[in-house]
Amino acid sequence: MSKSIKNQLITIGTATVPVIEYRGKRVVTFAMLDQVHLRPEGTASRKFCSNRACFIEGDDFHLIDFSESDEIRSFGIDVTPHGLTLLTKLGYLKLESWFIDERSWSIQMKLIDNYFFIPPPRLDMNELMMAIQRRIEQEERLNPSDSYIVDILNKWLKRIKKKIDKA
Repeated sequence: MSKSIKNQLITIGTATVPVIEYRGKRVVTFAMLDQVHLRPEGTASRKFCSNRACFIEGDDFHLIDFSESDEIRSFGIDVTPHGLTLLTKLGYLKLESWFIDERSWSIQMKLIDNYFFIPPPRLDMNELMMAIQRRIEQEERLNPSDSYIVDILNKWLKRIKKKIDKA
């Protein structure tokens, strides 16, 4: 669980929901889906239960035992004594395929683009330059007679230095 994710909220349509991560992946609750899709409470859960055979535990959803409630509670979500179901991106897409109105399509795209998509971390150019420099030194030490790789790495190092100097 990423510490930076805790207490993070995201707005989808007219609803604001917490960002929840479980085992390194973003997940959603049925209540969150009902909220963002403006459906009556329990709609997503009923759709899931009536099509339960189509979902694979661990891939499409996770059943959270009450004993794991402290980890989930840190996101502002309560786990009942009966447990809690968290849907993965794939589980959400399967569940959402049964909702065919225009609003559902719009919300689905917003959830996929703004909630489930996690942008890659920004690359620090100085760290990259240091890593390339270490690799150059390693190549020179291990293969002193072969300069091909070292030449390529030096070219990349020069390109990165130019980009940093321009910034």
